[in-house]
Amino acid sequence: MKKRIIIFALLSLILIGIGLYFMQHLDEGQDDTHLQNLNNSADAAPVPFEHSAEQISVVSVAGSAEKKSALGQSWSPMSKGDMLNVDDAVRTRDDSTVVLGLGEASTIELSNASEIEVRELSGVAQRLGLIKGRASVDYGENGKRVLNIENSDGTVVAKVDQGKFSILNNGRMVAVATETGSVDLSAAGESVTVTSGMESVVEKGHAPVAPYKVSTQAYLKLSAGACKKYSETVAVVRGTVSTGTAIMVNEQDIRPNPDGSFLARVRMLPNARRVQLKTTDIWGNIREQTLNCTEPKNSASIKNVVIDWGSKGD
Repeated sequence: MKKRIIIFALLSLILIGIGLYFMQHLDEGQDDTHLQNLNNSADAAPVPFEHSAEQISVVSVAGSAEKKSALGQSWSPMSKGDMLNVDDAVRTRDDSTVVLGLGEASTIELSNASEIEVRELSGVAQRLGLIKGRASVDYGENGKRVLNIENSDGTVVAKVDQGKFSILNNGRMVAVATETGSVDLSAAGESVTVTSGMESVVEKGHAPVAPYKVSTQAYLKLSAGACKKYSETVAVVRGTVSTGTAIMVNEQDIRPNPDGSFLARVRMLPNARRVQLKTTDIWGNIREQTLNCTEPKNSASIKNVVIDWGSKGD
């Protein structure tokens, strides 16, 4: 009887031990499953947004410049430190300029009354669209990637991998002048290389002209009586500027012809006799002057007409 009790006690202890062993491992399995579920949930959670290394930074803003996000349609004020992504756009007012950082060693300065948009950002290429106005580029990537600057519809492309140059788009033509390095200017299936100290222009729908030496000083030619006032509120200004020069008359943008000639019809106050003319060459040099407007002389009237039919029989 005593032996049976001992054996029964030993069996009980063994069964209890086995039970505890399975309960412990069951709890560990549940903990592992719970932990795995938590890990899966963490993997499925959205990753916080981080700025891409390929973004363009706003280095400085002078005056009232604006930006437009790809996510919205309205323009908003921009400031130093803002970041630009693909499809974002920047525009400057008449009183503002913006400097954008394209990388550790590259910048682009957007002059007044200009607009540019971001079209591509990658490790091999950056592509921008100069919708209007002028920009000065200092690109120092040295072959790591290239920069393409296009006109609004992408039919004209200026490509550079290293160098300093200025580019102007007035809607009728695109002009490129290179300070250092070289720029490949392409349009209408043809391309030219604009080297240091040279300039080339592309008239809309045409191929780029052969590069020519560019002067560091813009010229403005105005003949006597260049401004004529034809009515109380309208005047006409005629002249010629160096190719690639932007013109404003009474704060109105004027598009010169490819040869530099221009004819501007501008509004004036009824009693005004002067207009303000402002030119900005492709290097960014600004020249301002005041023109006195005169009224055109009327053609002499015909008072008498004498007709000599000749003598009969002649």
